[in-house]
Amino acid sequence: MVLSEVVRRIARQHPDYADETIKQCTRLIVAHLDESLVMGNEVQIRGFGTFSLRRRAARVARDPRNGATVNLPETYVPHFKVSPKLRDTVQRHAAVVFDPSALETADD
Repeated sequence: MVLSEVVRRIARQHPDYADETIKQCTRLIVAHLDESLVMGNEVQIRGFGTFSLRRRAARVARDPRNGATVNLPETYVPHFKVSPKLRDTVQRHAAVVFDPSALETADD
């Protein structure tokens, strides 16, 4: 799902808000999340999960095309840890969505 789809779904559920207002609010939330991570802060959204940065140490790797060694510098990557509540919700609903019997064709 991309941002425009999120905005459309929220707009359908809340017709009293303008689409542009929803889009601006959504972009503002993402921008603040980005800014917090860049500053090294952890962002916790209760019932959803926690965004943080993980440090990857500098290391020596190999170029798979020619086997040459490459020095990779230290880097930081975003990390997301799902909350127990969201994990449980997904598990309950995924069992319904991905039920193998629902995938059987009518030709059987």
